[in-house]
Amino acid sequence: MSALRPLLWNGWGAPDTHVELTAPFRAWLSEELGIDDLSVPSHPSLREAEITLPPSRLPESVLSALSKAAGTEDAVTAPHRRLMHAAGRSYADLVRLRENAGLAFPDAVIAPATEESFSEVFRIAQDEGIAVVPFGGGTSVVGGVEPLRGSQPYVMAVDTGHLDSISNLDETDRHVTVGGGARLMAAENWCRDHGYVIGHYPQSYEYVTVGGCAATRSAGQSSEGYGRFDDMVLGLTCLTPAGRMDMLPHPDIAAGPDLRECVLGSEGSLGIITSLTLKVHPAPRHLRYEGWLLPSFAEGVAAFQHILQTPGSCTVARLSDEEETEGLMRMGMHGSLADKAFSWYLGARGYRDGALAIVGWEESDRDELNRKSAHVASVLRDHHAIRIGERIGNSWERSRYFSPYVRDVLLDVGVMVETFETAASWSGLAALREGVLAIARENWCGNGGSVGCHVSHMYPWGASLYFTVLARRTGATAEEAVEQWKRGKVEIMEHLLENGSPPSHHHGIGADHLPWMSREVGTAGVALLAAMKASCDPHSIMNPGKLVPASERNPGSPLPQ
Repeated sequence: MSALRPLLWNGWGAPDTHVELTAPFRAWLSEELGIDDLSVPSHPSLREAEITLPPSRLPESVLSALSKAAGTEDAVTAPHRRLMHAAGRSYADLVRLRENAGLAFPDAVIAPATEESFSEVFRIAQDEGIAVVPFGGGTSVVGGVEPLRGSQPYVMAVDTGHLDSISNLDETDRHVTVGGGARLMAAENWCRDHGYVIGHYPQSYEYVTVGGCAATRSAGQSSEGYGRFDDMVLGLTCLTPAGRMDMLPHPDIAAGPDLRECVLGSEGSLGIITSLTLKVHPAPRHLRYEGWLLPSFAEGVAAFQHILQTPGSCTVARLSDEEETEGLMRMGMHGSLADKAFSWYLGARGYRDGALAIVGWEESDRDELNRKSAHVASVLRDHHAIRIGERIGNSWERSRYFSPYVRDVLLDVGVMVETFETAASWSGLAALREGVLAIARENWCGNGGSVGCHVSHMYPWGASLYFTVLARRTGATAEEAVEQWKRGKVEIMEHLLENGSPPSHHHGIGADHLPWMSREVGTAGVALLAAMKASCDPHSIMNPGKLVPASERNPGSPLPQ
């Protein structure tokens, strides 16, 4: 599980990754989904050798010019390279990859090494009508790297992997300069070697790039302590087809609207983020992660609302509802101690269900850690929680990037695995969760399944809701499986917008959420986004069909216009 290796062409882990499901988790899944034998692959992936790609449509003269402009020796039309850049890692992406159905392949893949090379690539793309899809770690789960052509006759993926410099750690001003294509885990490790941390740990931590985090407004699992990724960006450089945009790392500015905000979350629709200046913090010397059990999800929400309204109470705060808690315990991610503690707690208190909370602190001063943890413990106990210890908290910390690897195994045995997220105020959170759960169960779990939810990014005024669906796949073909996914997805998105919640809290818009973007930001908001894009990207070559609503989409895109 290294950040320096690419993802599997048809899954999450590296080629030597091997995941075994625990016996209790298999038994629970079998019961929930009605699948008798989870050891028999019912929907195995094709082998890469069985995937036949259509030939590139780009003329040889253009391919030669692109290769020369990139200044690298990467083969621009090699089948493996084009396959590796054909999709992100959503459920629909993986089903189509594994079964070679409904995919759009880039006509070329190039990896420029310098800003001058990127500028020349943009010039060629504008002259020849080539859509440019920026590609970092490839971890998008909302169609953000799907190679759509838009109004252009050709499309190419532009890999940012050579923009991987990490330098200029300024210990006085506490910031570091990082190339947009640098892997987040590599940047964090480099900073740790110098006594500092960035503090951003999304579930895609092992593979995602720093530029990708900025382009999607990522939120990490320690966001209560370090903030979201956009909070960490002091300055950046974005190279657009119209020219270079430099936002210097000023402490703050009053020179009109903050143009950093135009680039953060832009999802490659304006240009490519080539460099960032990020805040760093002294590496914490004292870490503590604890597990707590509450009698219900509702009781946990009330507790965390109180905790988060005292700023700086903790670095990590997570709360799983009863369904997700049971699945986590069965999965064995937290070890046998947690199973025993959970069973004992429910029996001793007379509760049928319970909700698992993880709370963590990362501090340089032990007394400060003890003070904060004592405050949190007091609030949790006021809400009838019981502390089950650091062992379960440490187990969570070690396994927090594990779930996507499990998904690959589940796909083999015909399980639909979908995740989606949104946000709500504390006052509206419970009703929104219940509505989404009902829709997910009705659309996906009629033949067996489980829908769990957790809160993992919290604010004084509200929190995100993150849902995980495990359902029995009903479609024999990839097209039918994607249609099953789409039915529930569309209804849930409609429900979110009708109830004033965003289509995404931290996954982004991409292609999958684009049909609802105009309702999220309004007609004037869409016009403003379109004007920004027209200014930075006058020939409309940058990542078409994502973020900014347009009149033309490629056929075969997973969701309707």
